[in-house]
Amino acid sequence: MLRETLSIVGGLQGDQLNGLYIASQLSRFLQAVEEGREDGYKISGKIQIFPLANMPALENGTRFWGLDNLDFDLAFPGSSVCDASERLCNAIYSHTANSDFGVLLHNDFYAQYPHVQH
Repeated sequence: MLRETLSIVGGLQGDQLNGLYIASQLSRFLQAVEEGREDGYKISGKIQIFPLANMPALENGTRFWGLDNLDFDLAFPGSSVCDASERLCNAIYSHTANSDFGVLLHNDFYAQYPHVQH
C-alpha cells in the first residue's frame, strides 16, 4: 500500500508567528484524529510537521538568522557543508524533498498565505 506524505514547514523567519500557532493547533487536531476523538476523520498517509525552522530568528524577533543575516526563504536547499543556517535548511530540505505534498506556513503583513505544491 502506497502512503502519501504531506510535509508542513513553518517559522522560516522569526517574525512569522502565525505558522507556529497553526502548526501547534494542527498537531493537536491530528493527535485527536489518531486517538479516535474526531469522528469522520482518518489519517491515511504520513504527515510531518516542522513548526519552527529558524529558532534564532524567533528569539531575536527578526526575519533573519542572527549569525549571518541569512533569510531562510532564500536559503533552500541549503548545503551540508556550509554555515549552520545553510546546514539546517539542507536538513529540512532533505526530510521534505520526497514528500508528495508540501505546505509552507508563511505570512506577510499579518495575513496567512499557505503555499501548496504537488
